[in-house]
Amino acid sequence: MTFSIRNTILIALTTLLIGASATHAFWKSDYPGKPLFVKLENMRSDVIPTITIEHGNDFSQEKIIVTQLQPGELRVISLNHSPGKGYSIKTRLPGGEDIDVCVGKNSDRWVNHILLGETGIWGND
Repeated sequence: MTFSIRNTILIALTTLLIGASATHAFWKSDYPGKPLFVKLENMRSDVIPTITIEHGNDFSQEKIIVTQLQPGELRVISLNHSPGKGYSIKTRLPGGEDIDVCVGKNSDRWVNHILLGETGIWGND
């Protein structure tokens, strides 16, 4: 049985495709999960000293503290969380005002944009 160049190339490409698919499936199965990204944007004219993000699920509780968010700064945080489950954002503003909001409950997006403005906190959900 002899192989033509066309058949040899076809067999090589098929083998390469199967190998790449198997490798992708193996590496993907080892990945713990897709992160939820939260973009925090300070629209205020002053520095926000601390922002605390908390969320949980059936098996874990996570707390992230963001410090010194400068005016106009955009910072991206990744959470081990799924869209639509919600998370809380707490902050104490430089004037002493405490703000505690729950955001992300109505969003099915993997990237949430949170604006911290002069009159409060807003999410894109």
